[in-house]
Amino acid sequence: MTLIILLIFFLVVDYYVFQAVITVSKNLSTPWKQIFQYGFWIPTILSIIAVMAWFLGDPYRWSAATKTWIITGLFATYFSKLFGVVVLFTEDISRGIRSVLSFFTRDNVEASPAADTISRSEFMSKTALIATAVPLGAMAYGIISGAHDYRVRRQTIKLPNLPRAFDGLRIAQLSDIHSGSFFNKKAVRGGVEMALAEKADAIFFTGDLVNNEASEVMEYIDVFNKLKAPLGVYSIMGNHDYGDYHRWPTLEAKRKNLSALKEAHRLLGFDLLMNEHRFI
Repeated sequence: MTLIILLIFFLVVDYYVFQAVITVSKNLSTPWKQIFQYGFWIPTILSIIAVMAWFLGDPYRWSAATKTWIITGLFATYFSKLFGVVVLFTEDISRGIRSVLSFFTRDNVEASPAADTISRSEFMSKTALIATAVPLGAMAYGIISGAHDYRVRRQTIKLPNLPRAFDGLRIAQLSDIHSGSFFNKKAVRGGVEMALAEKADAIFFTGDLVNNEASEVMEYIDVFNKLKAPLGVYSIMGNHDYGDYHRWPTLEAKRKNLSALKEAHRLLGFDLLMNEHRFI
């Protein structure tokens, strides 16, 4: 049932947005019109294939990275299209109201647009496509560049009652690593080198080392284990680390994943600080 609902949702959203594509491309030359209109359905076909493979296949055997990219791609694509749907639906409501009003006022003749202007429907169709493209482009940029956009922010903290022995202590905090989102190992090494260059006395990982599965971080053991500090490297579990956002085949599989992530911390040389009762 969930599969059918998702497929219907995809098709309804895409058919609605496609009306804007038809309107905007109607004055293009035949080859470009076909490329524009047929090309619009390529992401739809890929999305349907991905969803059917997910529900009818065995996604538990897929790599964590594959599942992450599929979910991210589907969400970004259809979340963005909803902006276009809102614009088009608003215009349809407005057109309906105008039609009702014109019926009662007997004003059924619409003024023809000037030769150098575009019709209202074409304007709204272009607005809908822009409303779709902007969030999609922003999310794509954030996903592609943000995964490896590392920056150092220095903050001086003054605590009046801090013992003098801690004066000048340097702490490095790394948070929300989400290893499953990486696709450039060299860039990740560069981020580790940036952290090491700060010469911190202690390093803290404050949650979400992975998106969902422990396997995501295994490829980066030889990268993150380079992080060392005189007072140690410490880590805590984040909500994603507990696997709460993943559909596990059994509770035992979820527990094994947590155990594997704890083992990954050991291989990394991190002291894991966690509430053992949080998982039960």
